Amino acid sequence: MSDKEIIIKPKFDFKTVSKANLYMSFNRLITKILIVLAVLFFICFLLAYFFLEGEIKNDIIYTISPILYLYLLYPVLLILLTRYSTKKSLKNNYRLKEDFRYIFNNEYFRELGETFDLKHKWGKLLKIKEKEDYFLIYQNKNRANIISKNSFNENQLSDFKKLLKTLDIKTNFN
Repeated sequence: MSDKEIIIKPKFDFKTVSKANLYMSFNRLITKILIVLAVLFFICFLLAYFFLEGEIKNDIIYTISPILYLYLLYPVLLILLTRYSTKKSLKNNYRLKEDFRYIFNNEYFRELGETFDLKHKWGKLLKIKEKEDYFLIYQNKNRANIISKNSFNENQLSDFKKLLKTLDIKTNFN
């Protein structure tokens, strides 16, 4: 495995890329905080609705309702905007229209296309996560390369997982 290179032609289908982008969007701290706040507001709303009476009940419900709607709308908007931006990115990204390859070895992974050649040394990367349909190779906490498992043949996928296990980088495998 030491000098072996794994070369793949990446496949970017909407379903996989959209799923990966949604995972990254919902995995951000601010999104988690907003969802927790939405749940807390919903609990407050239910408590006020069932246990309070009179004017105070109406005041609390009318105060919380608009805020609750905004918090509940946030995940829906996040999903819709993520799907829209994924579709737009897959359609308009000039690099995805080129003939390019990912090349993996012990030292780095490389994005090689007709107009670009990027090397990412493993030690400079933040982490790697394996999901059911794809891998995420994080360059930083907000940017990751999405590598669909459909891009590998069976031997390449096995060799890729072995390679990742030999690296000194934070990994999270299924």
